[in-house]
Amino acid sequence: MATYPPYSEEALQYYLWGLRKGFLAPDVEVPDVEVPREHVDFYNEGLVQGENYAAYGFPVETSCYDLREGHSWPTVVAEGTDLGLEGYGVLRTLYETVKEASKAAGKEAGAGIVGDKKAAKAAAAAGDEIVMAGLLGAAAEAGVLVLMASIAVTTHYELPTVVYNSSQMRALIAFLQQVSQPLSLELFVGGGVDYDQPGCQLQVTNIFKNAEYARQAVAAMGRPASMLLSMRTDMSGGVRVVEQSGQFYE
Repeated sequence: MATYPPYSEEALQYYLWGLRKGFLAPDVEVPDVEVPREHVDFYNEGLVQGENYAAYGFPVETSCYDLREGHSWPTVVAEGTDLGLEGYGVLRTLYETVKEASKAAGKEAGAGIVGDKKAAKAAAAAGDEIVMAGLLGAAAEAGVLVLMASIAVTTHYELPTVVYNSSQMRALIAFLQQVSQPLSLELFVGGGVDYDQPGCQLQVTNIFKNAEYARQAVAAMGRPASMLLSMRTDMSGGVRVVEQSGQFYE
């Protein structure tokens, strides 16, 4: 949110009253207050700042959001265990293949020693079949292992409309409601989405009273996807998705 000058408590109250009025006018009629002469400058300064915020948006505390889906430790451990077991299966298959092939080779050698060519030939063929079957089995398990690994390392994202923290809009509404109750106004925030920006796949604009101003602020980001959200000051509930364009990943 916006930062305020380090004025005395009394001077700051008049500054903030002017800021609220400058931001809300002319959409909302803010009651006039009697400003002591020694605080007129503070009030006028707040009025000008509020008009600037109305034109360029009310500052937000958090403008960047990481859309990557987090992995809990139980999920990481489970995925690691599955990969470990599948890797063990590949090695076990290869071990059994070598073991059985060695037995077949031993039979072939024994048959050759006693001069049983037919038995030696059969043992050799059996050994070849064992090796081929073992290699095919190991290859299949290795394929499964590669597939599981690729799935495990694939980056998943959360929807920007879900990740956006609407508490900033709520805080602004609470701030503005201090000069006008009930307050009937719709506020807008834009968001630009770019999945090639680590840690800031979602970048949001300041908070505007005007939807077109928010659109222009998003367009200035030059990001491939965007969204426009709104929240009314006189209605309960969360933000509303006004529009979105481009591709959002999950």
